[in-house]
Amino acid sequence: MKLSLPIKLGIGVILLFTAVIAGMVFYKPILKLWKGSRQKSGIIHIRDDFSDGKLDGRLGCDTAGDCTIKETAESGVLRIDTGSRPSNAGIVYAKKPLDISKPITIKHRCRIKGAGGLHAWLALEIRQKTGPPECTGFEVLQRQQRICVAVRSSGEYQIGYWNNNNRGIHWDKAKKKWSTNTAIGFETDISVFHLIEFHSDKNGWYIVIKDKNGSILTRTSPVPWLKVKQSNEDYWFFFGIDCTDYFHGDGESDYIDIEFTPGKSKGPEKRR
Repeated sequence: MKLSLPIKLGIGVILLFTAVIAGMVFYKPILKLWKGSRQKSGIIHIRDDFSDGKLDGRLGCDTAGDCTIKETAESGVLRIDTGSRPSNAGIVYAKKPLDISKPITIKHRCRIKGAGGLHAWLALEIRQKTGPPECTGFEVLQRQQRICVAVRSSGEYQIGYWNNNNRGIHWDKAKKKWSTNTAIGFETDISVFHLIEFHSDKNGWYIVIKDKNGSILTRTSPVPWLKVKQSNEDYWFFFGIDCTDYFHGDGESDYIDIEFTPGKSKGPEKRR
């Protein structure tokens, strides 16, 4: 028996309506199960475009002196304003330490404003210490620093890490290799947004820097974690100005995306 066109259309509408209803009924339970599986696996995923005027609760701040850290919904940016005094400092960090034996992805888009007195603004840093990152003196910071992407007021980005011989190693963009030359960097317009990416697994890590259009400016070769200095303490991610001795400058961020498995903290939880 052949069905007439109106009957076929009617059956089609009924099937479509049934599918929509089923989607509405099962969407939330399926989403809840998916989120639950993510939580059970221990993965933390923080994504913030700084458009609601409120910092994600899984991110913390530490400041020194007259530094202000403020997110404004109107501008859609988070601004770290360290004024003009060398003793001013401010950072934003993930409240949970990183488990470097598991995959880690960090994407941070930022730019530097008012960099006249800036020595180094940290677009990304991995620090190792017991307890969350804090703003403090230069000598202490150097002992804790492991991996960083620093922005200089001269208009340069520098990528570096401390190796297991306690020696600073920097990325040579021109030669596409790691070098012991501490003066290596590459020029760009630091007043416009750049995307900094950190990718890691249990074997090693690498860093990518992209321009405002998303084109790759440089990509480092992978570095095994075994080659990075370590002190058997927690690994932490943060960005901003951490030094209270003589560094100062202002930075703005309009996007952060962090996905990682937290390590078991060896120190006390931070107050905020």
